[in-house]
Amino acid sequence: GFSLTTSDGEQVNSLIRGEYYLFTYTVTFNEAVDKINYGFGIRSDKGLSLNWRMYPQTGIYESMAIQQGDAFTLKWKFKCMFYPGNYYISVTLRTIRGHEEIKINKIEDAFVFKVAQKSIEGGGYFDAEIECKMTKCDPGHQAVP
Repeated sequence: GFSLTTSDGEQVNSLIRGEYYLFTYTVTFNEAVDKINYGFGIRSDKGLSLNWRMYPQTGIYESMAIQQGDAFTLKWKFKCMFYPGNYYISVTLRTIRGHEEIKINKIEDAFVFKVAQKSIEGGGYFDAEIECKMTKCDPGHQAVP
């Protein structure tokens, strides 16, 4: 199964913006593969892809001797930078044979989580950590038209 935990190991499905979380799941391989690429993505409740990551990176495959029946646990660490709402995690596993990329496993909307309301000082889908500083200008300074 899938689990979402805090950095202390507590299982959650309601996240707090600014905190780190681990998304963990185990995969059992139905076939032997020697190259693997795995991905993790987060979408909004409207289906908009907000963030994704391929490991080691898109189009690059890690060499591994995986036998049929082998099980591996994947742990994705991420910082919740989303504003309040519901979000969906999807995962994928890919291999390559010759020049053909093959999806071994893809689970859309594998896990849903919500981000708890903290305070409203912004909006949108994620917190870009936008900051502003206002300083008083010297006398005689011309304003930008």
